[in-house]
Amino acid sequence: MSGLTRALRPRPTLSAALVAFAVLCAIAPAAYAQPITYTSLGVSLLTEAQAGGPLLLVSAVVPDDVPLPVEVALPVPTGSQIEWAGEIMGGAIENDIEADAVIEERDGATVAVFTLTTSRIAQVEVVYPDATRAIEGGEIEAGFSFVTPNPAQTARLAIALSPRGEVSLLPEGILASTGPDENTYYYKDVPLVAAGDTLALSLSYTVSMISPAQGMRTGEGGSAVPSYLIIFLAIVFAGSVLALLASKSRANAAAADDSTRGTDA
Repeated sequence: MSGLTRALRPRPTLSAALVAFAVLCAIAPAAYAQPITYTSLGVSLLTEAQAGGPLLLVSAVVPDDVPLPVEVALPVPTGSQIEWAGEIMGGAIENDIEADAVIEERDGATVAVFTLTTSRIAQVEVVYPDATRAIEGGEIEAGFSFVTPNPAQTARLAIALSPRGEVSLLPEGILASTGPDENTYYYKDVPLVAAGDTLALSLSYTVSMISPAQGMRTGEGGSAVPSYLIIFLAIVFAGSVLALLASKSRANAAAADDSTRGTDA
């Protein structure tokens, strides 16, 4: 299968699609019965995503035989706060449909719950300050660990470090790949995820002495504001398993003309 390349533009904070989505949900309630077995589940931790803390992105692909609309429950760490949730439509980023998500506790897991009405790719982005902590030797430990209430045919777990991040010892079973955004993605694939399984990934790294303004954009008034990197991991089955990593950029209004390009992992 050939690579996927897309031109991407900043996603607006508010969208008329949200209003239309809310009306549609009122007319057609979501189905919720047995837990869905996701075709794939993706988790990506962006250690330097924004000033509020690391950003964790969780995406899931719903099988074709599950009718829409359908309620999805994406696992997130306890204590995280929703930054964005909705349906990934593909193409221009403004086509993605924002959803009204809530965080609940289900079957021993913390989940972000919302409804898919059009797309089969669900994504939630949460701010997760506890994802990084200082440890001995000047190193930083980054990671996540949480329970998923839904089974999945496969999952990809990833941690993204900026060019400033340096990993001296790569944990066993973890691979590394440099993305188009110059971040390095440390990842592992987990086959046959069962309901109640714990998804976890962690690594230690140091930060090189580079200008702290690197990777930041300048907004109105001259203040430095971070770029929002929005990653969704979709694993497509077409004879063989292909892991797709599409990189998307969401910036403030001052950077509305900027765009990034995403490629396969």
